[in-house]
Amino acid sequence: MKPVEYEFVLQDGSKVYEIVCERSDVWAFQRMHNAKACKPVERTQRVQIPAYTDHGMMGDRYGEIVKITKRWKHREDTPGKVDIFEVAHVKLDKSGKVVRVILADCEVI
Repeated sequence: MKPVEYEFVLQDGSKVYEIVCERSDVWAFQRMHNAKACKPVERTQRVQIPAYTDHGMMGDRYGEIVKITKRWKHREDTPGKVDIFEVAHVKLDKSGKVVRVILADCEVI
């Protein structure tokens, strides 16, 4: 089976994304995260980028996710610890440009 990215909605409403290789692993990840819902993430998912970006301020807020990558950031408060977050590459509707934004900040429409 081809690896599929799943979105797990936690009890507090936050979201966690996992790549699942086997369909039977979805249940295991759902139990591990204590998620109340899960669904596969579609690569052509339409999103609204956050307003704090330059393109968002100029009204070019909507587009499709082209790909998702991961980034690592070293934490200043605790040396040796790393925060991992996912970056969405979004192709915007009005300008046609591809911009990178934090996936957790995007709103699915």
